[in-house]
Amino acid sequence: MESKFMSVYPGAGTVALRRIMDAMSLFYEKRSAAHRRKHFKVIQCPRPGLCFVFHGMILSALNGYHFGKYIHRMPYRWLEAVDVLGEVSDIVIDTYHVSEYPIRLTHSLPRPIPHLYDTAVTKFLQDGENLESEWMVLSSLANMSSKKNFYKSCLPLPFYGKLLEDDVLVEGRALRIEGRVRLMPQRFSIAFQKGQEIWPQPIVSFYFSPCFLRSRHDKVGKAIITRRAYLNGEWVNCTVSRLNTSLRPGGAFVIVIVCRDSYYELFVNNKSLFHFKYQMKPDCVDIVNIRGDIKLWEVVIEGSKMIKKQQRARTAMERAISAWKRIEDPQLKI
Repeated sequence: MESKFMSVYPGAGTVALRRIMDAMSLFYEKRSAAHRRKHFKVIQCPRPGLCFVFHGMILSALNGYHFGKYIHRMPYRWLEAVDVLGEVSDIVIDTYHVSEYPIRLTHSLPRPIPHLYDTAVTKFLQDGENLESEWMVLSSLANMSSKKNFYKSCLPLPFYGKLLEDDVLVEGRALRIEGRVRLMPQRFSIAFQKGQEIWPQPIVSFYFSPCFLRSRHDKVGKAIITRRAYLNGEWVNCTVSRLNTSLRPGGAFVIVIVCRDSYYELFVNNKSLFHFKYQMKPDCVDIVNIRGDIKLWEVVIEGSKMIKKQQRARTAMERAISAWKRIEDPQLKI
């Protein structure tokens, strides 16, 4: 009788019969079968706007929050299946067109930003001649650095704050942000924007982002500061510089962004860091977006109830017209 040996190549002449499994083998067989890869056939070829597949990237969201993006490495027409792995069940996969991303749930909607009146920041905005004596913004910084506030409950990130109609950003108001930088930070960002969506990219009036990734020879506290705006489909007025700030890993901070007559002024722990010229009217901003490697404790708007605009100086033509009216009608009071 010709003996036949097992072969691992296709077309083998013999097949090894599997023995009857015991109880332990049956248990692991059922367990492995329950965790096998689940394949779902894509009926329609993905394209930008379908299944969160956008121009040049794939965006993913979790519970109404943007989670991350992935730059695709192949044409869309090559995608044929969706592979789901891990301890998941009751999987439902749908394909549909979207006009914005992500789809917001109840808990991911923006929260209103409270407005505080007649505070230390308000007094400084009214009379800011002596910054060191008049502006006592850092009265809470020592309390934030204490051990009892180290485990203080913080606001969830990413933070979306909504500016109400009566609390919009105008000249004389400021946004105060209190928090703590994480121990091993990479970056965080603050954006004044119009709209909450991630895609399409909303209009951004002011974007501020410190980056803490540094080389061996960089000094601690010198962060790479990026400020810019997004208008008409592109980032404009982009400035990147390495500034010496008091933002350090594990350190508490108070960031105040003040609205001036023609620019934003940003303070970090009572120190003016830079100015950023308006690229659009600040009262058009309705969302404050804060995200990154920080613990966020408080975000408030500070300013007076009635914002009085400074009286504009009259031009030579206006003065001449006023003088002519006084000559024509002496009883007219100007």
